[in-house]
Amino acid sequence: MPPNAKVRPSGVCFSELELYTVKFRTRQAGLPLSIYCHDTILEGVIKEPLKKEELEVLRNLSKMGNNLNQLTKTAKFLNAKRLEKEAGILLNEIQNVINKLSDDWKIVKGKSFKGCISYVLGNKGATILASEGALETDTPSIINSFYMQSLLNPKLGRCVGHIPLSFSSDDKERMTNHPHCHIVFNRVNNEGKTISDRNTVTGTKRSVNS
Repeated sequence: MPPNAKVRPSGVCFSELELYTVKFRTRQAGLPLSIYCHDTILEGVIKEPLKKEELEVLRNLSKMGNNLNQLTKTAKFLNAKRLEKEAGILLNEIQNVINKLSDDWKIVKGKSFKGCISYVLGNKGATILASEGALETDTPSIINSFYMQSLLNPKLGRCVGHIPLSFSSDDKERMTNHPHCHIVFNRVNNEGKTISDRNTVTGTKRSVNS
């Protein structure tokens, strides 16, 4: 805070349980209550709520965990063929969830173009294959191009889009240098509107398979 800045007090209301929780966290942080609230409000990050699809994945994982637990308890009562069949079904279900999570985790949304672009272009031998609307003089110029456009929609918290594309594990076994590429895009378009990420995974799969 600048030394001559005006300070305007503001109040925050907590329930008794909420206040107890906040005081406990201030003790853990070693900060006075006022400083803790001040820093948390200015620097804290609001986590996005889980989507319906993500909740479904969590429910499926919980169900699979229960099934796996039951299978381990009954394994000694099953013959080898039956056990192999039951275990195979469960493993296929788990693999489907892993594939779904892998697709979602590869599509990254973030806040920092500097961190994303520096990481992508920092790889040895990295080359820009194509770009649009970015000044390619150097890495800082590219970062600034993305950042300036994001200012058209300052309300969008996660304006960085990043999609890494690579060959499947089966293909990698036959390669020596494991080539891959990164798609970095601004989720703020030229009109300042948000580019939806609702069908990003599906669209990426369709593009790769076409």
